Amino acid sequence: GEGAVQSIIDERAANGLFTGIFDFVQRVNLNTCNKKNMECLALAGGFDGFGELKREQYFVVNSKKEAFLETLIRYGNRYQMDKAMVTNSLFGGENVIEVSTPDIPSAERWNDLERLNREKELIGIYLSAHPLDEYRVILNYVCNTRMVELGDISALTGREITMGGIVVGIRMGTTKNGVPFGVVRIEDYSGSAEIAFFGKDYLTFQTYLKEGLFLYINARCQPKQWKSNELEIKVTSMDLLSNVKESLIEKITVLIPLTTLNTELITELSTLTKKSQGKSELCFKVIDIDEQLQIDFVSRSVKVTVEKELIDYIERYEGVEFRIN
Repeated sequence: GEGAVQSIIDERAANGLFTGIFDFVQRVNLNTCNKKNMECLALAGGFDGFGELKREQYFVVNSKKEAFLETLIRYGNRYQMDKAMVTNSLFGGENVIEVSTPDIPSAERWNDLERLNREKELIGIYLSAHPLDEYRVILNYVCNTRMVELGDISALTGREITMGGIVVGIRMGTTKNGVPFGVVRIEDYSGSAEIAFFGKDYLTFQTYLKEGLFLYINARCQPKQWKSNELEIKVTSMDLLSNVKESLIEKITVLIPLTTLNTELITELSTLTKKSQGKSELCFKVIDIDEQLQIDFVSRSVKVTVEKELIDYIERYEGVEFRIN
């Protein structure tokens, strides 16, 4: 891909920004920026800014077994050939290039996880979003343990652990003694770690050992039953994050310095909280730093679902903070 990237950059520098996908295939060198390059751009979100098509529409296959991306490339080649003929014509430059743009096919929308997994497979990271974003508040502010911490479980000895993430890998088998087991790899924002389930634990939790599930886990770090000199992560309960999302967040408190309090902030917080009504108690703490005073308020009329939009707004607003539970 370096040649493809450079040809796109050169064309954009010479003739301005691309206005859409049709403009793109009309202008870019399609020998250098070939089908494989364009597939990668589409899957990684490189064309998302154009707006004409969603990612999945590039891969809709027609009755001729041709993906729409191939149709676009064929259209672009035809357009560029006709343009070259007009440019080289003996009769001057008044000729108009008449190549109809292909009809855009409809396509069933990929779910967020499928879209992001394709993105990660291609470029190695989640770029446009993270599949765990819906549960970010739970993972960052309710769970007390990150997956990366399981790399050294000696530091977790005796701790009651709460953690969560997405199942990204699973291995199942049977021990030499005929005991079934499963080893699940779970990923959160910090990284990933494996948790093993044997015998009764495997039978108890096997319905959760499936790739793509979002899990909330309670566990303990304790000595192994038959090898007391070794530690293990013993899962005590497990549930889907979607099932426990609201019940885990009992209260959100928004902390606002008195000097920051203004009509705009009040109006925008009011709009956001009314949009996100749910079961969590909504509290405010107004702080006068100079006088070392604070006043607590509890909303009686509004309870909320603590979602990404609300948290993002609070985090962006300088000086304003929040606490969960």
